[in-house]
Amino acid sequence: MTQTQLLRRTGLYCRLSKDDDNQGESESIITQKAMLSQYAAEHGFLVTETYIDDGYSGLNFERPNFQRLLSDIEDGKIDIVITKDLSRLGRDHLKVGFYTEIFFPSKRVRYIAVNDAVDTQNNNNDMAALKSVMNEFYSRDTSRKIRSSIKARAKEGLYRSSFSPLGYKKSPDNKNKLVVDAETAPIVRTIFELAAQGWGAHRIRTHFEKNEVPTPSWFLHVRDEKNYSKRFENSAQASYEMTPPESSDAELRNTYEDILTKLTPDERELHTDYFVENKSYVELAKKHNTSEVTVRKRVSRLKQKLDKIVRNVLFD
Repeated sequence: MTQTQLLRRTGLYCRLSKDDDNQGESESIITQKAMLSQYAAEHGFLVTETYIDDGYSGLNFERPNFQRLLSDIEDGKIDIVITKDLSRLGRDHLKVGFYTEIFFPSKRVRYIAVNDAVDTQNNNNDMAALKSVMNEFYSRDTSRKIRSSIKARAKEGLYRSSFSPLGYKKSPDNKNKLVVDAETAPIVRTIFELAAQGWGAHRIRTHFEKNEVPTPSWFLHVRDEKNYSKRFENSAQASYEMTPPESSDAELRNTYEDILTKLTPDERELHTDYFVENKSYVELAKKHNTSEVTVRKRVSRLKQKLDKIVRNVLFD
């Protein structure tokens, strides 16, 4: 290998974060790689390695393949680094400046950002610092907008998690709205009923295991909402019937009735509506001709009172 060839050992670096992915195909890893490969071929650079960090923020410089690139530079394996633009290297202008102004030159590595016309072999990189600052501003501004959007959606009562909690499913008409899941709702109701009777978490879990009630992750798996194939690879598909604890358990039944007797008639009615019949705040507000806020406060006070009663009944 000649000295000229040695000095042209080139590493192509591609990065894409989730925010960048919103830009579309123009920012994709495939597009970046094709563009950089063509540029290297046109300029006679020998591409010895391609480093790809997919799904990593430009503010994070602990990206695995970026660290591998730095390690190869330290080992003298790379002489030229090419990225699509400065933002692919990173979006923190201080750290980007460190690599372009200090680290790369100290290792005698030439850095090229194609779209920004930055080439550390030349002295006409006056705009690089400004572009780096703008890239950082873009990233931080995007993060601020995302946080603001999440907060606004939360205030509107829109559901924004990837998976539905047990007892609910996403509405087929609106993914940001939860509706009661007829298949799993009985499990949740049973949990509340047993808790109201004084059962602890461990006892409830044992009861469900005894009755072979599937876990929440099982429902996500069989509905193809999340892949748990490794967890359930040796499990047969569960079939179950949701059954309450034995009605012959006189002690538990008496305890439950004792708890209810300590509630006022209005509280018992609210207990039935909310915990047993699973009525929503909106439905309760209409029924009692009051506001939803008032209903929420009443339910909150009822929960606190029930908690206090249960503790007194069980431990006095």
